[in-house]
Amino acid sequence: MSSPTATAPRTGVGPLLREWRRRRRRSQLELALEAGVSARHVSFLETGRSNPSREMVIGLAANLELPLRDRNGLLIAAGYAPEYRELAYEDPDLEPVLAAIDQVLAALVQLLPGRPAQSGLFTPSTGGPGDEMIAGHEPG
Repeated sequence: MSSPTATAPRTGVGPLLREWRRRRRRSQLELALEAGVSARHVSFLETGRSNPSREMVIGLAANLELPLRDRNGLLIAAGYAPEYRELAYEDPDLEPVLAAIDQVLAALVQLLPGRPAQSGLFTPSTGGPGDEMIAGHEPG
């Protein structure tokens, strides 16, 4: 399922907020109570009658438990700069993470009967989604 932030037309933060709230199966009242605002204010934000502050966008996104990439999308739709840094697979800051993933996957492969352990199990090829591979694993 694609995220509303990635697929919605750029019409502002209101429609994105409404879409995320509906995907999370929350009413305006529920979201408002958790965010410490009135349901009317949430309604006004969703319809564009009010513009949220940066802090409001961050708080609502946190209450809706949005992925960080989508929190950035809401911020951009509201006219603010992104808050959360996004790294490419090739970024040197991710090397320790990729090494840890390799170690975990190697340990898991050793637990599988009839499968030899291999190094370099996690190999990002182009850095795009779905590029993760487990060497020696055949689907099905």
